[in-house]
Amino acid sequence: MLDDPLDYVRRVHEPWTRPPDCTLYFDIDPEIAAERAGATNKFEQAAFLERVRENYEELIAAEPERFVRIDAEQPLDDVRERVEAVLDERVD
Repeated sequence: MLDDPLDYVRRVHEPWTRPPDCTLYFDIDPEIAAERAGATNKFEQAAFLERVRENYEELIAAEPERFVRIDAEQPLDDVRERVEAVLDERVD
């Protein structure tokens, strides 16, 4: 077991990875995400998705300027509009 899995992943990829300028984080409650996905395998189970969400929260805390949180619980058209607005702001 690794003491800090996120740190391990960062160190492994550091030599050849260029960090993204912007990462869109589609934030959604794990229960809702599992329900929408059908919860047909371990990657779609709420407990697993909760751990994924926790890891993303750590990444966001470490690089808040890189991440843009999108509320994915909103209607699809609202999510799309938010994504388009963010891209318009960030892309020259």
